[in-house]
Amino acid sequence: MERLLLKKLYTAISMISAFIFVFLFLIMILLGSTSAAGSANAITLQNILSSDEGNQVYTDYFRPAIDEVYTKSNIMIELSWIMTPYLYTDFNKFDKEEISKIAWLCVEKDKEKEKYSKRTFDEYFRDLIKIEKFKNLEKDDLYKFISENEQSNAIYYGNVPNKINDFKKIKITLPVENVPNYYDVGMYDPFNTGMHMHYGIDISVPTGTKLLATFDGVITYNGYDAVGGNMVIISHGELHVLYAHLREPTKKGVNEKVKIGEVIGYSGATGKVTGAHLHFQACAAKTNNPYDSCVAHQAETFFNPKLLWNFDKK
Repeated sequence: MERLLLKKLYTAISMISAFIFVFLFLIMILLGSTSAAGSANAITLQNILSSDEGNQVYTDYFRPAIDEVYTKSNIMIELSWIMTPYLYTDFNKFDKEEISKIAWLCVEKDKEKEKYSKRTFDEYFRDLIKIEKFKNLEKDDLYKFISENEQSNAIYYGNVPNKINDFKKIKITLPVENVPNYYDVGMYDPFNTGMHMHYGIDISVPTGTKLLATFDGVITYNGYDAVGGNMVIISHGELHVLYAHLREPTKKGVNEKVKIGEVIGYSGATGKVTGAHLHFQACAAKTNNPYDSCVAHQAETFFNPKLLWNFDKK
């Protein structure tokens, strides 16, 4: 009798212990999931792209996919749409074909008009979760993260300077008083010679518009270039901005200082252009020759000015 009671007691204790173990295990899973979600939410694309490793991943895997879609569809897709799914799955394994497939989910082709259009997030997400790797993604989480990282979409094309956070501390202003319209950094074919990379922002202003120094700095180039026409480069440490196609550049020479908001020339249509405008280009380089860095080696040094300047501000 005593042995039977002990056996029952042992069985009961074992069942209770098993229940407690399972309960604690489930709690650990829930806490782990919450921690993972919290980690993803704590990460920003800006932080990822500001690191050497993140910038390399962007350059090797994500930028080619954006280039591919843009070249064929003439639609610029959001970087956050194709990079974010990996933050919730595995950000250490990338496949170029898979990333290209995700990129093409962002657009659709009208077979009758032979034109592409951008898809809605709902349409994109519906097909994204058909991919085995992303089938368990939560729609609301993904949408929230993408919405919170819209500013990172400004760097579709270009490098992310290592000193971007230092650059953000510099007092800046726009190169013109008003920006009526502009064409972003990207692939264009203005001369019907095929798609070519355009490394700056073209601001649509008429000839004779006052051009302003965007920050306190030093003139490091003031001369003529066959493509850029009359050009001026202003530098502030490792940050350099290039103004091209000027009708009339400032009379100040190299090594002379300029103050933020100071007129450094007037817009025009010199060099290789299709019409009057200001070509405004930003680059980051530790150099004694900003012209060489920002022109001859622009692919390695340029970054999208939208990382610092808000051209949509009215």
